[in-house]
Amino acid sequence: MDWNNTLTELNYYLARLFAHDITNKEKASLVEKAGMPVYMIEIPQQQLLAWFNILQFAAARNQVVRLLEVITAPEMGNAGDEFLKGAIVAMQSGKAIRNISLPDDEWKGGNDIAATKEKILGKKSTLLPIGFLEQGTDAARAVVRIVTENELGTGFLLAQRWLLTNNHVLPNLETAAAASIEFNYQFPKGIKVSTKQPADLKAEYATRLTPGTADKPLFYTNEAEDWTLVKIDDPQIDPFGFFTMAAPGLKPGDFVNIIQHPLGGPKQIGIYQNMVMYADDAIVQYMTDTNTGSSGSPVVNSDWEVVAIHHSGGWVEDPATKETVRRNQGTNIQRVKAFIDQLNHHK
Repeated sequence: MDWNNTLTELNYYLARLFAHDITNKEKASLVEKAGMPVYMIEIPQQQLLAWFNILQFAAARNQVVRLLEVITAPEMGNAGDEFLKGAIVAMQSGKAIRNISLPDDEWKGGNDIAATKEKILGKKSTLLPIGFLEQGTDAARAVVRIVTENELGTGFLLAQRWLLTNNHVLPNLETAAAASIEFNYQFPKGIKVSTKQPADLKAEYATRLTPGTADKPLFYTNEAEDWTLVKIDDPQIDPFGFFTMAAPGLKPGDFVNIIQHPLGGPKQIGIYQNMVMYADDAIVQYMTDTNTGSSGSPVVNSDWEVVAIHHSGGWVEDPATKETVRRNQGTNIQRVKAFIDQLNHHK
């Protein structure tokens, strides 16, 4: 395979994606897994040159597709990378990709042309399949507005008609028993974002929780981790669907979106500046916008799986650096999943 525009784009993209691999151990491992002799490839510390050498070696042996398949394997954390998957399809088709780039003298950015004129502008591609939007619309049906005597909040459905929200939204069985749950309290399709008005807006369906009794509770809460799990014994909610919980492995740099009822108003989604900044097995911190009333919202990945339950925001401590930073924060869904697994085990 001759060098082409697709390989040039890959060169820049992979250099950014693996910029953390200063020692080149990860690159060498990928080369070996792709079936290429790593001892025959010079891999310098300079990222662009390192990936140029790797791609050039692979292209000469028609092994670029195999290399990309290794990079996008689930265990590498790049399985959802649409840019890399698109590159695989392009390579497999055997067709050239028509390309127009800005001439260097028309580039209005910085002086380092080689570092700045690539088309994927961040460290990671933000491209998504168009079906992502349809999946999100379907997923959003399982997000509800919670109305208590004095407050409004957000919650969402899990399998077997369980509702998950924050402890500070539903702190006890009595509050849950008196609460109302509203589905699809949102602006209908066709309403312009710039002219939306909440007047006369009504939920598609409303129901009550069934938290059981003190002797036989269907209500579980954890104040320290700020979550509450409560039953809804109403078969009419089944068409609204439910969320699944993501597998472990969330990390800084991943993208998360939040479907929510900010200020207790119509359902909205936070989808800009949506990057994870910190994650461990207890908490997740992210830049996605929320507001008062968004407590209890599902924090979801690009497959619309729940990775965290949102509970607060503002000035928080980054556990890694101990610096005070302005972020939003949620409880890692793995904490809730562990409890549900234990609950099901004892049934």
